[in-house]
Amino acid sequence: MITPRSFPKIRELPQLIDASDWVWQKPSLHDDKARIKAEWWIGTDSDGTKWLLKMTGGFYAYREHVFASLAQRIGISCQSSAYVLIGSESAEPRSQTEFSEPFQLAIWLMDEHADKPCSLTCPWSIYSATCRNGDYLNIHQASTDGVSYFDDLMRGDVLGYLCGQFEPHDHFLTSQHEYVVIDNELMFAAERGVKRSLNGCRWLKFDAAGSLVTEVCRNFVQITDKELHEIAEIPKGYSISNGRNLYHDLRAAKAAASDYLK
Repeated sequence: MITPRSFPKIRELPQLIDASDWVWQKPSLHDDKARIKAEWWIGTDSDGTKWLLKMTGGFYAYREHVFASLAQRIGISCQSSAYVLIGSESAEPRSQTEFSEPFQLAIWLMDEHADKPCSLTCPWSIYSATCRNGDYLNIHQASTDGVSYFDDLMRGDVLGYLCGQFEPHDHFLTSQHEYVVIDNELMFAAERGVKRSLNGCRWLKFDAAGSLVTEVCRNFVQITDKELHEIAEIPKGYSISNGRNLYHDLRAAKAAASDYLK
């Protein structure tokens, strides 16, 4: 799969960022980017890069970041993020949310496509209609009609099942017509020790999707336990409350992928 280049991969970003010198603002809701919520924040770092913060706390941030790191290593077009430390110098976002802890997630703010076609050849209408009523064949067809990485809608679903999701991922289309998996903070919700399975994943009922499901599982099992440990690593200076290290959850997800391949 071609790597999306309209945003950097997680491995290209710092592991932990100090946001003490960031400039903060609330999202502008006067445009058609409905994915951004009024209670979120946008921080601009000293280089002028903009980051989106949901301010949901350290463990939700950790789950979202770990899933995105795993998805990108498997080859799925998924949002990029970095852990961020919001100190007392940046008290405004923390003072206006119930999650006042300084440990949060900064998501690379991508340029989202407007909810309408941008040109006569724009695939927005195909993307929108297929997201509402898509099965394997028309999603796969739309991926050849100008929506880059649209097959990752299905790959993201498969990986979500392996990772014990509480609800499916969300998604959006970038201005470059790239499908991106987003909103992964409810992955790894299943209790530790519960056996992971692809049972219930809707793509299993499509015979033509078998190769795609196998691809996700095969790419997963090729990730070494050392790499999984790196993905689950909590950087020094960052802390999660009321949560757990997700290394064993990643191992359980990998075991489920291996079981499917058997």
